[in-house]
Amino acid sequence: MKHRVLFHAVLVITVAVWLVSICIAEEVKTGNVIFIHPDGAGLNSWNACRIIKVGPDGEIAWDRLLHIGIYRGHMKDGLTATSHGGATTHAYGVKVPADSYGMHGKKTLKALSGFSGSIMQEAQKVGKAVGIVNSGNIGEPGTGVFLASAPSRLEIEKIAEQVMTSGAQVILSGGEKYLLPDRKQGFHGKGVRKDGRDLIEDAKTEGYTVVYTRKQLEKLDLEKVEKLLGIFAANDTYNDLTEELLDAANLPLYALEAPTFSQMVSAALRVLSKHPEGFLLIAEEEGSDNFGNANNAYGVLEALQRADASYDVVLKFIERNANTLLVTTSDSDAGGLQVVCPALSSGEQFRQDK
Repeated sequence: MKHRVLFHAVLVITVAVWLVSICIAEEVKTGNVIFIHPDGAGLNSWNACRIIKVGPDGEIAWDRLLHIGIYRGHMKDGLTATSHGGATTHAYGVKVPADSYGMHGKKTLKALSGFSGSIMQEAQKVGKAVGIVNSGNIGEPGTGVFLASAPSRLEIEKIAEQVMTSGAQVILSGGEKYLLPDRKQGFHGKGVRKDGRDLIEDAKTEGYTVVYTRKQLEKLDLEKVEKLLGIFAANDTYNDLTEELLDAANLPLYALEAPTFSQMVSAALRVLSKHPEGFLLIAEEEGSDNFGNANNAYGVLEALQRADASYDVVLKFIERNANTLLVTTSDSDAGGLQVVCPALSSGEQFRQDK
């Protein structure tokens, strides 16, 4: 690949085709693919993010992407997407029923390429390094379906085990409780696994360097890290409640000790880029969806700014590594965010409040 091709959004049925063409085409042996999924972020979301961050005439990192395509997010059995159904379509390149997690409903699924697995599993088979980043828990479908499959998205313990044993070189997310035996005290809280397995200890024996906080991540010499596991919360790294409930409980939007989404993406790139055969990174900012579903506008805008910062990280990476493709999209428009007659000072007021 001699030049970069970037997308604001893509025709969803062809996502896996693009990734396959870069990851496993015979003539491209060292290309990289980065798929960023700011969940629940539609066009109105990015317009609001621009207004808040730099004003209506400014430019955010999202605006610097080069191409745009049409996204058709309907499911095989419905006109609107679910997170797990939409993510499965991203990972396999085929339309599936809404209630699908790496499967066609409850049936096994082949990718559009004919491979019996996701595009990430196909990339692994041909020697690519792979990694996932999620601001939510380790079972979130936006990244989870690339490494796991289950009849129900509620089978998080099963999904977590598949992700943790997938061989991915980088796993950065929340969800510690799904990795530890029931009632075992971890760094962030107690585990809930009923099978008694300690997947974090298992990961250490497999050579993973394990961190739990932003400060621990910053102290690592990532040039020497071959396999990185970051578990930054008991569940999610954000508190996806309404503004009123967060105020009443005196809770921040995001866990203060956790790295931001862009910091996780940056760390993942530093580890994955050492692999000579190239890599596939799937990264999801989940807060933009969850805060939208909670009708928390402040949370959505904070999540969008965190996602936008990750584009800046990746665009700078591409300047140094031109043989890299960035694909970005969202499978839904969570909360139906609209900007209605805002005062010109609203962005400045938001920044002061934060």
